[in-house]
Amino acid sequence: MAAKKKEGKDDRAQVDQPGYWQKHYDTGEPPWDHGKPSPPIVELAKGGDLPKGRLCVLGCGWGNDAIWFAKNGWKVTAVDFAEGAEQGLRKRAAKAGARVRFVRSDLFLLPETHAAAFDLVLEHTCFCAIRPERRREYVDVVRTILKRDGTFFGVFYNHGAEGGPPFTVDRRRVRALFGPHFDIHRLDVAEGSFENRAGKELLAHFTLKSPLA
Repeated sequence: MAAKKKEGKDDRAQVDQPGYWQKHYDTGEPPWDHGKPSPPIVELAKGGDLPKGRLCVLGCGWGNDAIWFAKNGWKVTAVDFAEGAEQGLRKRAAKAGARVRFVRSDLFLLPETHAAAFDLVLEHTCFCAIRPERRREYVDVVRTILKRDGTFFGVFYNHGAEGGPPFTVDRRRVRALFGPHFDIHRLDVAEGSFENRAGKELLAHFTLKSPLA
């Protein structure tokens, strides 16, 4: 999950470490957390275009998205490498009566443990939190943990500012990275985003191409 950017600051050298994110959980108010799932993602799910099945939520934080999907028929595995993420998610999931499996792991290690394990992968403030130099590696992780014809969906943060995290994500780069491996059904400006992200999120819905494509 991505922290609010301090003007003129670029912390890309630190974001690979759980401790960088843990310090935000230690405050009790991680700045990316809105206390509820992403509205554009919820609306996409309600539209009926997403298959039910095993869903992986990358960089899940306190699990607002994971909990919503678990309550609405998906079998959810939530992944994060910060202790504070796990503590918060377990507390919220228990309160909501949601069944969410949590995996404490660096997402880049998932291909070793969860190859072809999921029908869907959800992105929300994770891609913008990793070092931009690792984005192609992120795509490879998603491809590997998805089953054949699996679904990738969520929102990319296209805020346009320098530095990070969150590191800005533009439509052209997303298409260049994902296009060779996924059929892109939707990649446009999201509607109904949280107020501080309005007009700055790209709603994505992709399907993994057949290995023979």
